[in-house]
Amino acid sequence: MINPNYIVADYQNFRIHKNTAGQVLFRGSNCPDLVIQGITIPGYNFSDESYPGSKKPKLTGLKNISLTTPLPVKEGLNRLSELSGKLTNKKYSIYHTQKTMFGYMANFANSVDKIPSLRDRKLYKIVNNGLNTCVFDIGYNPNSGKKEVLKISNVPNYPVLPGYESLTNNFKMLGRNFEPEFDMPIFDAGKIGGIYYYIQAEGTEEGVNIAIVNEVLKKIRKNGYMATTDMDERQVRIYEGKAYLIDPECAFLKDH
Repeated sequence: MINPNYIVADYQNFRIHKNTAGQVLFRGSNCPDLVIQGITIPGYNFSDESYPGSKKPKLTGLKNISLTTPLPVKEGLNRLSELSGKLTNKKYSIYHTQKTMFGYMANFANSVDKIPSLRDRKLYKIVNNGLNTCVFDIGYNPNSGKKEVLKISNVPNYPVLPGYESLTNNFKMLGRNFEPEFDMPIFDAGKIGGIYYYIQAEGTEEGVNIAIVNEVLKKIRKNGYMATTDMDERQVRIYEGKAYLIDPECAFLKDH
């Protein structure tokens, strides 16, 4: 979820971050895509903020970073995590949140073989990341035929997820349950190696507009929650004809 202390305009080719006083913090330029050993980093993930002594831009996002050839999840995570060192060697700097995400990838990769639902899956790309969570495209489930994503995080997305009640520690980060009426369906979840993981329906952006967002907002409020003021089309997807929230931090208890 984007920090509510900032006003953000996120476009396909550039990004402008301003604080509440309207001061520009950094402006992501039309940087060319960067290809490193079979991994493509779209240029809009870079900002003009450069590494000391270098004119190269800074990596400030992980959106749509893709593998030229899909790899088994474990191998794909390891390959993506190695971007941190490769970019640093090329004199690019990396925003601390993204650097932390590369660490989560390497950590979680060591545990993938222990998760049956991921063992035989392929990883295609990083969809996006937030402050504590990174989302990956893992393609179609060979059994259900549904398009799915993998989320990994150092904090739980939900305090109590039906069927996964063992994940009930350190829930003050969110302070609410999984709500099937508005939260995107989850097919598998767990915690391993200090990392929480969730396999969810991907959903589609197609057809998402303000009216659809308002529909989800009504469901959030109907269930006794409040929504963050910056919630918009970025946090909503449509799955099997229904609109769902994909960023759980956008809905919180009124006394939270």
